[in-house]
Amino acid sequence: MSLLLTVQLMIVSVAIATIVGVLGAWAASMAQQSDQWLVRLTARLFFVSMVICIATPLILHAAAWEST
Repeated sequence: MSLLLTVQLMIVSVAIATIVGVLGAWAASMAQQSDQWLVRLTARLFFVSMVICIATPLILHAAAWEST
């Protein structure tokens, strides 16, 4: 049972991270072409958020595995 819950948590986490990551990558790639410093800063924040989205499923998986 705990393995099934772990797999479900991994699937949901990866799905959320994929959606946010793809949208963030698209927005950041479009924003990198801008001449405004605020837009470029926003693009950099998108890249940072994508790194967080990559790390979050790993952390959630470890936490779920430890709790079982």
